[in-house]
Amino acid sequence: MAQLSSSPRRAAPEGTAGAPLQLYAADWVLPAHLPPIRDGVVVVEGPRIAWVGERREVPSRYLKARIRAFPRSLLLPGWVNSHTHLHLTAALGRLSTTQDRAVEWLVAVEQLLASLPPEVVRQSVTAGLDLLLSTGTTTTVHVSPFPAVEPFLERPLRTVLLHEASGLSRGATAEAVAGAVDWLQGARTLLADAGSDRVHLGLAVESLATTNPALLRSVAELAAAEGVPFSLHLPGSAAEEQFLQFGTGPFPAWLAARYGRAEAGRSPGRRPAQELAGIGPGLAVLGMPPAAPELELLAEQGWSVVYCPGSRRHLGQPVPTLLSFVRAGGRLVLGTESLASNVGLTMLRELRLAAADGPELSPDYWLRAATLGGAEALGLGACTGSLEPGKAADLQVLGPLPDGAKEPWGPLLAAPLGVRLLLAEGEEVRIR
Repeated sequence: MAQLSSSPRRAAPEGTAGAPLQLYAADWVLPAHLPPIRDGVVVVEGPRIAWVGERREVPSRYLKARIRAFPRSLLLPGWVNSHTHLHLTAALGRLSTTQDRAVEWLVAVEQLLASLPPEVVRQSVTAGLDLLLSTGTTTTVHVSPFPAVEPFLERPLRTVLLHEASGLSRGATAEAVAGAVDWLQGARTLLADAGSDRVHLGLAVESLATTNPALLRSVAELAAAEGVPFSLHLPGSAAEEQFLQFGTGPFPAWLAARYGRAEAGRSPGRRPAQELAGIGPGLAVLGMPPAAPELELLAEQGWSVVYCPGSRRHLGQPVPTLLSFVRAGGRLVLGTESLASNVGLTMLRELRLAAADGPELSPDYWLRAATLGGAEALGLGACTGSLEPGKAADLQVLGPLPDGAKEPWGPLLAAPLGVRLLLAEGEEVRIR
Protein backbone atom coordinates (compact mmCIF):
# COMPACT_ATOMS: atom_id res chain seq x y z
CA MET A 1 0.00 0.00 0.00
CA ALA A 2 1.32 3.45 -0.88
CA GLN A 3 2.37 5.62 2.04
CA LEU A 4 0.98 9.13 1.70
CA SER A 5 1.57 12.32 3.58
CA SER A 6 1.54 16.05 3.05
CA SER A 7 5.09 17.16 2.36
CA PRO A 8 6.53 20.30 3.98
CA ARG A 9 6.68 23.39 1.78
CA ARG A 10 10.02 24.82 0.72
CA ALA A 11 10.53 28.53 1.07
CA ALA A 12 8.94 30.27 -1.90
CA PRO A 13 8.20 33.84 -2.97
CA GLU A 14 5.06 35.25 -1.46
CA GLY A 15 2.07 36.44 -3.43
CA THR A 16 -0.01 39.50 -2.83
CA ALA A 17 -1.66 38.00 0.23
CA GLY A 18 1.61 36.78 1.72
CA ALA A 19 0.94 33.17 0.74
CA PRO A 20 3.67 30.94 -0.76
CA LEU A 21 3.77 31.13 -4.55
CA GLN A 22 4.53 28.23 -6.90
CA LEU A 23 4.28 27.78 -10.67
CA TYR A 24 3.61 24.38 -12.27
CA ALA A 25 4.18 23.84 -15.99
CA ALA A 26 3.27 20.93 -18.27
CA ASP A 27 2.98 20.13 -21.96
CA TRP A 28 -0.79 20.35 -21.59
CA VAL A 29 -3.00 21.92 -18.94
CA LEU A 30 -6.55 20.52 -18.95
CA PRO A 31 -8.68 22.98 -16.92
CA ALA A 32 -11.86 20.82 -17.32
CA HIS A 33 -14.08 23.87 -17.93
CA LEU A 34 -12.09 25.18 -20.93
CA PRO A 35 -10.22 23.64 -23.89
CA PRO A 36 -6.72 22.25 -23.30
CA ILE A 37 -3.86 24.74 -22.99
CA ARG A 38 -0.64 23.80 -24.81
CA ASP A 39 2.57 24.56 -22.86
CA GLY A 40 0.47 25.66 -19.92
CA VAL A 41 1.16 26.97 -16.43
CA VAL A 42 -0.87 26.95 -13.23
CA VAL A 43 0.11 29.47 -10.56
CA VAL A 44 -0.66 28.34 -7.02
CA GLU A 45 -0.76 30.88 -4.21
CA GLY A 46 -1.06 29.15 -0.85
CA PRO A 47 -4.06 26.81 -1.00
CA ARG A 48 -5.60 28.53 -4.06
CA ILE A 49 -5.11 28.74 -7.79
CA ALA A 50 -4.05 32.27 -8.72
CA TRP A 51 -3.67 32.07 -12.51
CA VAL A 52 -3.95 29.58 -15.41
CA GLY A 53 -2.78 30.04 -18.98
CA GLU A 54 -0.03 29.64 -21.55
CA ARG A 55 3.53 29.80 -20.32
CA ARG A 56 4.37 32.69 -22.62
CA GLU A 57 1.57 34.75 -21.04
CA VAL A 58 2.48 34.36 -17.37
CA PRO A 59 2.00 37.79 -15.73
CA SER A 60 5.21 39.59 -14.82
CA ARG A 61 4.33 39.61 -11.13
CA TYR A 62 4.83 35.84 -11.06
CA LEU A 63 8.06 35.60 -13.06
CA LYS A 64 10.37 35.57 -10.02
CA ALA A 65 8.57 32.63 -8.46
CA ARG A 66 10.01 29.13 -8.70
CA ILE A 67 8.61 27.07 -11.54
CA ARG A 68 8.36 23.30 -11.49
CA ALA A 69 8.26 21.99 -15.01
CA PHE A 70 6.89 18.55 -15.86
CA PRO A 71 7.88 17.65 -19.42
CA ARG A 72 5.80 15.08 -21.31
CA SER A 73 2.95 15.52 -18.84
CA LEU A 74 -0.67 16.53 -18.41
CA LEU A 75 -1.72 18.89 -15.61
CA LEU A 76 -5.39 18.60 -14.66
CA PRO A 77 -7.73 18.78 -11.67
CA GLY A 78 -7.64 16.02 -9.11
CA TRP A 79 -10.32 13.42 -9.74
CA VAL A 80 -13.74 13.72 -8.10
CA ASN A 81 -15.02 10.22 -7.25
CA SER A 82 -18.78 10.72 -6.99
CA HIS A 83 -19.61 7.35 -5.44
CA THR A 84 -17.78 4.76 -3.39
CA HIS A 85 -18.09 2.65 -0.22
CA LEU A 86 -14.64 2.70 1.38
CA HIS A 87 -15.58 0.38 4.24
CA LEU A 88 -15.73 -2.36 1.59
CA THR A 89 -12.10 -1.95 0.50
CA ALA A 90 -11.38 -5.19 2.39
CA ALA A 91 -13.66 -7.02 -0.07
CA LEU A 92 -11.10 -6.83 -2.89
CA GLY A 93 -10.91 -10.18 -4.64
CA ARG A 94 -13.25 -11.89 -2.18
CA LEU A 95 -16.57 -11.57 -4.03
CA SER A 96 -17.76 -12.30 -7.54
CA THR A 97 -21.13 -12.34 -9.22
CA THR A 98 -23.11 -12.44 -12.42
CA GLN A 99 -26.48 -10.88 -13.20
CA ASP A 100 -28.29 -14.13 -12.44
CA ARG A 101 -26.64 -14.37 -9.00
CA ALA A 102 -27.16 -10.80 -7.79
CA VAL A 103 -28.97 -11.77 -4.60
CA GLU A 104 -26.23 -14.23 -3.66
CA TRP A 105 -23.73 -11.39 -4.08
CA LEU A 106 -25.76 -9.13 -1.79
CA VAL A 107 -25.86 -11.86 0.85
CA ALA A 108 -22.09 -12.33 0.54
CA VAL A 109 -21.50 -8.59 1.01
CA GLU A 110 -23.63 -8.56 4.15
CA GLN A 111 -21.88 -11.64 5.53
CA LEU A 112 -18.47 -10.11 4.86
CA LEU A 113 -19.36 -6.88 6.64
CA ALA A 114 -20.79 -8.77 9.60
CA SER A 115 -17.52 -10.71 9.92
CA LEU A 116 -15.24 -7.63 10.02
CA PRO A 117 -14.26 -6.25 13.47
CA PRO A 118 -14.61 -2.46 13.84
CA GLU A 119 -10.85 -1.94 13.68
CA VAL A 120 -10.69 -3.80 10.36
CA VAL A 121 -13.52 -1.66 8.97
CA ARG A 122 -11.56 1.46 9.93
CA GLN A 123 -8.42 0.02 8.30
CA SER A 124 -10.49 -0.73 5.22
CA VAL A 125 -11.58 2.92 5.05
CA THR A 126 -8.07 4.32 5.45
CA ALA A 127 -6.67 1.86 2.92
CA GLY A 128 -9.32 3.01 0.46
CA LEU A 129 -8.43 6.65 1.07
CA ASP A 130 -4.77 5.89 0.38
CA LEU A 131 -5.69 4.08 -2.83
CA LEU A 132 -7.68 7.10 -3.97
CA LEU A 133 -4.87 9.53 -3.20
CA SER A 134 -2.24 7.38 -4.86
CA THR A 135 -4.22 7.46 -8.11
CA GLY A 136 -4.95 11.19 -8.23
CA THR A 137 -8.30 11.61 -6.46
CA THR A 138 -8.62 14.75 -4.35
CA THR A 139 -12.39 14.67 -3.68
CA THR A 140 -14.43 11.58 -2.91
CA VAL A 141 -17.86 10.52 -1.74
CA HIS A 142 -18.12 7.79 0.90
CA VAL A 143 -21.47 6.11 1.54
CA SER A 144 -22.24 3.87 4.52
CA PRO A 145 -24.66 3.68 7.44
CA PHE A 146 -23.53 6.11 10.16
CA PRO A 147 -20.01 6.68 8.74
CA ALA A 148 -17.37 7.57 11.31
CA VAL A 149 -15.85 11.01 10.75
CA GLU A 150 -12.43 10.50 12.33
CA PRO A 151 -10.66 8.48 9.58
CA PHE A 152 -11.46 11.20 7.07
CA LEU A 153 -9.80 13.87 9.19
CA GLU A 154 -6.50 12.03 8.86
CA ARG A 155 -6.12 12.33 5.08
CA PRO A 156 -5.91 15.43 2.87
CA LEU A 157 -8.81 14.48 0.60
CA ARG A 158 -11.94 16.56 0.39
CA THR A 159 -14.64 14.05 1.39
CA VAL A 160 -18.43 14.01 1.28
CA LEU A 161 -19.74 11.54 3.87
CA LEU A 162 -23.24 10.26 3.14
CA HIS A 163 -25.15 8.48 5.88
CA GLU A 164 -27.16 5.73 4.17
CA ALA A 165 -30.60 4.85 5.52
CA SER A 166 -32.81 1.90 4.64
CA GLY A 167 -35.93 0.19 5.92
CA LEU A 168 -39.04 -1.37 4.49
CA SER A 169 -41.59 -1.49 7.27
CA ARG A 170 -43.79 1.56 7.65
CA GLY A 171 -42.69 1.85 11.26
CA ALA A 172 -39.03 2.16 10.23
CA THR A 173 -39.38 5.69 8.86
CA ALA A 174 -39.45 7.72 12.09
CA GLU A 175 -36.57 5.76 13.62
CA ALA A 176 -34.43 6.03 10.48
CA VAL A 177 -35.02 9.76 10.13
CA ALA A 178 -34.22 10.32 13.81
CA GLY A 179 -30.99 8.37 13.31
CA ALA A 180 -30.07 10.54 10.32
CA VAL A 181 -30.69 13.73 12.32
CA ASP A 182 -28.59 12.46 15.24
CA TRP A 183 -25.74 11.49 12.89
CA LEU A 184 -25.74 14.90 11.21
CA GLN A 185 -25.66 16.70 14.54
CA GLY A 186 -22.93 14.51 15.97
CA ALA A 187 -20.78 14.69 12.84
CA ARG A 188 -21.10 18.47 12.68
CA THR A 189 -19.96 18.75 16.28
CA LEU A 190 -16.90 16.60 15.57
CA LEU A 191 -16.01 18.63 12.48
CA ALA A 192 -16.41 21.91 14.35
CA ASP A 193 -14.17 20.66 17.16
CA ALA A 194 -11.57 19.50 14.61
CA GLY A 195 -11.76 22.78 12.68
CA SER A 196 -12.09 20.84 9.42
CA ASP A 197 -13.53 22.31 6.24
CA ARG A 198 -12.48 19.40 4.01
CA VAL A 199 -15.13 16.97 5.25
CA HIS A 200 -18.71 17.58 4.14
CA LEU A 201 -21.89 15.76 5.10
CA GLY A 202 -24.90 14.43 3.24
CA LEU A 203 -27.61 11.79 3.26
CA ALA A 204 -28.55 8.77 1.16
CA VAL A 205 -30.98 5.92 1.02
CA GLU A 206 -29.69 2.52 0.04
CA SER A 207 -32.02 1.77 -2.88
CA LEU A 208 -35.65 1.83 -3.92
CA ALA A 209 -35.90 -1.90 -3.23
CA THR A 210 -34.76 -1.57 0.40
CA THR A 211 -36.46 1.72 1.29
CA ASN A 212 -40.16 2.36 1.67
CA PRO A 213 -41.52 5.43 -0.14
CA ALA A 214 -42.18 7.37 3.07
CA LEU A 215 -38.59 6.91 4.23
CA LEU A 216 -37.25 7.81 0.79
CA ARG A 217 -39.21 11.04 0.74
CA SER A 218 -38.43 11.88 4.38
CA VAL A 219 -34.66 11.50 3.98
CA ALA A 220 -34.71 13.48 0.73
CA GLU A 221 -36.68 16.25 2.41
CA LEU A 222 -34.29 16.26 5.36
CA ALA A 223 -31.33 16.59 2.98
CA ALA A 224 -33.01 19.49 1.21
CA ALA A 225 -33.84 21.22 4.50
CA GLU A 226 -30.27 20.79 5.73
CA GLY A 227 -28.79 21.90 2.40
CA VAL A 228 -26.72 18.73 1.98
CA PRO A 229 -26.33 16.28 -0.94
CA PHE A 230 -28.71 13.36 -1.36
CA SER A 231 -27.99 10.08 -3.15
CA LEU A 232 -29.44 6.65 -3.88
CA HIS A 233 -28.80 3.56 -5.99
CA LEU A 234 -30.95 2.90 -9.03
CA PRO A 235 -31.77 -0.81 -9.61
CA GLY A 236 -28.54 -2.76 -9.95
CA SER A 237 -29.73 -6.11 -11.27
CA ALA A 238 -32.46 -7.78 -13.29
CA ALA A 239 -33.72 -9.36 -10.06
CA GLU A 240 -34.11 -5.95 -8.43
CA GLU A 241 -35.92 -4.57 -11.47
CA GLN A 242 -38.25 -7.61 -11.41
CA PHE A 243 -39.11 -6.89 -7.79
CA LEU A 244 -39.75 -3.19 -8.40
CA GLN A 245 -41.85 -3.86 -11.48
CA PHE A 246 -43.81 -6.91 -10.41
CA GLY A 247 -43.01 -7.68 -6.76
CA THR A 248 -41.70 -11.12 -7.75
CA GLY A 249 -38.39 -12.95 -8.17
CA PRO A 250 -35.69 -13.70 -5.56
CA PHE A 251 -35.75 -10.25 -3.91
CA PRO A 252 -38.83 -10.70 -1.68
CA ALA A 253 -37.30 -13.72 0.08
CA TRP A 254 -34.01 -11.88 0.60
CA LEU A 255 -35.79 -8.83 1.96
CA ALA A 256 -37.88 -10.99 4.30
CA ALA A 257 -34.72 -12.63 5.63
CA ARG A 258 -32.97 -9.28 5.98
CA TYR A 259 -35.74 -7.43 7.79
CA GLY A 260 -37.49 -10.35 9.47
CA ARG A 261 -40.73 -9.79 7.56
CA ALA A 262 -41.97 -9.75 3.99
CA GLU A 263 -43.75 -6.39 4.27
CA ALA A 264 -42.41 -4.21 1.49
CA GLY A 265 -44.31 -1.02 2.23
CA ARG A 266 -44.52 -0.23 -1.47
CA SER A 267 -46.61 -1.09 -4.51
CA PRO A 268 -44.90 -2.73 -7.48
CA GLY A 269 -45.17 -1.41 -10.99
CA ARG A 270 -43.62 2.07 -10.64
CA ARG A 271 -40.42 2.82 -12.54
CA PRO A 272 -37.57 4.56 -10.66
CA ALA A 273 -38.07 7.90 -12.40
CA GLN A 274 -41.75 7.79 -11.40
CA GLU A 275 -40.79 6.87 -7.84
CA LEU A 276 -38.41 9.83 -7.70
CA ALA A 277 -40.86 12.41 -9.04
CA GLY A 278 -40.91 15.35 -6.66
CA ILE A 279 -37.86 14.05 -4.77
CA GLY A 280 -34.42 15.52 -5.09
CA PRO A 281 -32.60 16.53 -7.14
CA GLY A 282 -29.72 14.39 -6.07
CA LEU A 283 -27.22 11.81 -7.27
CA ALA A 284 -28.69 8.61 -8.73
CA VAL A 285 -26.11 5.81 -9.00
CA LEU A 286 -26.66 3.94 -12.23
CA GLY A 287 -27.07 0.16 -12.22
CA MET A 288 -29.14 -1.61 -14.84
CA PRO A 289 -29.51 0.78 -17.81
CA PRO A 290 -32.86 2.58 -17.68
CA ALA A 291 -34.74 3.11 -20.92
CA ALA A 292 -34.06 6.38 -22.71
CA PRO A 293 -37.42 7.98 -21.71
CA GLU A 294 -36.68 7.23 -18.06
CA LEU A 295 -33.22 8.77 -18.30
CA GLU A 296 -34.72 11.83 -19.92
CA LEU A 297 -37.24 12.09 -17.10
CA LEU A 298 -34.44 11.92 -14.54
CA ALA A 299 -32.68 14.72 -16.41
CA GLU A 300 -35.83 16.84 -16.40
CA GLN A 301 -36.15 16.29 -12.64
CA GLY A 302 -32.61 17.59 -12.13
CA TRP A 303 -30.93 14.34 -11.08
CA SER A 304 -27.23 13.79 -11.67
CA VAL A 305 -26.51 10.24 -12.80
CA VAL A 306 -23.39 8.58 -11.40
CA TYR A 307 -21.89 6.06 -13.80
CA CYS A 308 -19.45 3.47 -12.42
CA PRO A 309 -18.26 1.58 -15.54
CA GLY A 310 -15.74 -0.63 -13.74
CA SER A 311 -18.46 -1.90 -11.44
CA ARG A 312 -20.80 -2.36 -14.41
CA ARG A 313 -18.29 -4.68 -16.02
CA HIS A 314 -17.61 -6.56 -12.80
CA LEU A 315 -21.30 -7.16 -12.18
CA GLY A 316 -22.09 -8.02 -15.79
CA GLN A 317 -24.54 -5.16 -16.32
CA PRO A 318 -25.37 -4.13 -19.90
CA VAL A 319 -23.78 -1.04 -21.43
CA PRO A 320 -26.12 1.95 -20.98
CA THR A 321 -27.04 4.42 -23.69
CA LEU A 322 -26.42 7.74 -22.00
CA LEU A 323 -26.61 10.16 -24.91
CA SER A 324 -30.35 10.79 -24.45
CA PHE A 325 -29.75 11.74 -20.80
CA VAL A 326 -27.01 14.18 -21.78
CA ARG A 327 -29.04 15.67 -24.63
CA ALA A 328 -31.91 16.20 -22.19
CA GLY A 329 -29.59 18.36 -20.09
CA GLY A 330 -28.67 15.74 -17.49
CA ARG A 331 -25.39 15.89 -15.61
CA LEU A 332 -23.38 12.68 -15.94
CA VAL A 333 -20.60 12.05 -13.40
CA LEU A 334 -18.24 9.17 -12.63
CA GLY A 335 -17.52 7.01 -9.59
CA THR A 336 -15.86 3.73 -8.75
CA GLU A 337 -18.40 2.02 -6.47
CA SER A 338 -16.51 -0.21 -4.00
CA LEU A 339 -13.98 -3.02 -4.15
CA ALA A 340 -16.87 -5.42 -3.54
CA SER A 341 -17.85 -4.75 -7.17
CA ASN A 342 -14.71 -3.40 -8.81
CA VAL A 343 -11.03 -4.24 -9.15
CA GLY A 344 -9.74 -0.80 -8.21
CA LEU A 345 -10.54 2.75 -7.14
CA THR A 346 -8.66 4.38 -10.01
CA MET A 347 -10.66 7.17 -11.59
CA LEU A 348 -8.44 7.31 -14.69
CA ARG A 349 -9.52 3.74 -15.43
CA GLU A 350 -13.16 4.70 -14.91
CA LEU A 351 -12.79 7.62 -17.33
CA ARG A 352 -11.27 5.33 -19.95
CA LEU A 353 -13.94 2.66 -19.52
CA ALA A 354 -16.66 5.29 -19.69
CA ALA A 355 -15.20 6.73 -22.89
CA ALA A 356 -15.13 3.23 -24.39
CA ASP A 357 -18.74 2.61 -23.32
CA GLY A 358 -19.90 6.03 -24.56
CA PRO A 359 -17.79 6.96 -27.62
CA GLU A 360 -20.55 9.28 -28.81
CA LEU A 361 -19.50 11.63 -25.98
CA SER A 362 -16.20 13.48 -26.39
CA PRO A 363 -13.10 12.91 -24.22
CA ASP A 364 -13.41 16.41 -22.77
CA TYR A 365 -16.96 15.57 -21.70
CA TRP A 366 -15.70 12.50 -19.83
CA LEU A 367 -12.91 14.55 -18.23
CA ARG A 368 -15.52 16.96 -16.92
CA ALA A 369 -17.64 14.02 -15.68
CA ALA A 370 -14.64 12.82 -13.65
CA THR A 371 -13.84 16.25 -12.21
CA LEU A 372 -15.98 19.39 -12.36
CA GLY A 373 -19.28 17.59 -13.03
CA GLY A 374 -18.93 15.59 -9.83
CA ALA A 375 -17.95 18.66 -7.83
CA GLU A 376 -21.00 20.53 -9.12
CA ALA A 377 -23.32 17.61 -8.36
CA LEU A 378 -22.03 17.61 -4.77
CA GLY A 379 -22.40 21.35 -4.31
CA LEU A 380 -18.61 21.84 -4.37
CA GLY A 381 -18.25 23.31 -7.85
CA ALA A 382 -17.35 26.74 -6.49
CA CYS A 383 -14.27 25.44 -4.69
CA THR A 384 -12.89 22.46 -6.65
CA GLY A 385 -13.17 20.32 -9.78
CA SER A 386 -11.53 22.64 -12.32
CA LEU A 387 -8.40 24.75 -12.67
CA GLU A 388 -9.81 28.23 -12.18
CA PRO A 389 -8.39 31.21 -10.26
CA GLY A 390 -9.82 31.35 -6.78
CA LYS A 391 -10.53 27.63 -6.53
CA ALA A 392 -8.64 25.24 -4.30
CA ALA A 393 -5.37 24.01 -5.75
CA ASP A 394 -6.56 20.40 -6.03
CA LEU A 395 -4.59 19.17 -9.01
CA GLN A 396 -2.50 16.34 -10.41
CA VAL A 397 0.21 15.82 -13.00
CA LEU A 398 0.05 12.67 -15.12
CA GLY A 399 2.87 11.31 -17.27
CA PRO A 400 4.92 10.47 -19.14
CA LEU A 401 3.24 11.22 -22.44
CA PRO A 402 4.32 9.08 -25.40
CA ASP A 403 7.07 10.54 -27.56
CA GLY A 404 5.67 12.82 -30.22
CA ALA A 405 2.23 13.23 -28.62
CA LYS A 406 0.51 16.03 -30.52
CA GLU A 407 -2.66 16.31 -28.44
CA PRO A 408 -3.74 15.37 -24.90
CA TRP A 409 -6.82 13.20 -25.40
CA GLY A 410 -5.21 10.13 -26.94
CA PRO A 411 -2.67 9.78 -24.10
CA LEU A 412 -5.33 10.50 -21.47
CA LEU A 413 -7.49 7.69 -22.81
CA ALA A 414 -4.80 5.14 -23.61
CA ALA A 415 -1.23 5.86 -22.50
CA PRO A 416 0.26 4.23 -19.37
CA LEU A 417 0.22 7.37 -17.21
CA GLY A 418 1.24 7.62 -13.58
CA VAL A 419 0.68 10.35 -10.98
CA ARG A 420 3.82 12.53 -10.96
CA LEU A 421 2.45 15.17 -8.59
CA LEU A 422 -0.66 15.56 -6.45
CA LEU A 423 -1.73 18.73 -4.66
CA ALA A 424 -4.60 18.99 -2.21
CA GLU A 425 -5.38 22.63 -1.40
CA GLY A 426 -1.87 23.55 -2.54
CA GLU A 427 -0.13 21.02 -0.29
CA GLU A 428 1.86 18.35 -2.06
CA VAL A 429 0.80 14.82 -1.23
CA ARG A 430 3.92 12.72 -1.30
CA ILE A 431 3.36 9.27 -2.82
CA ARG A 432 6.11 6.79 -2.12
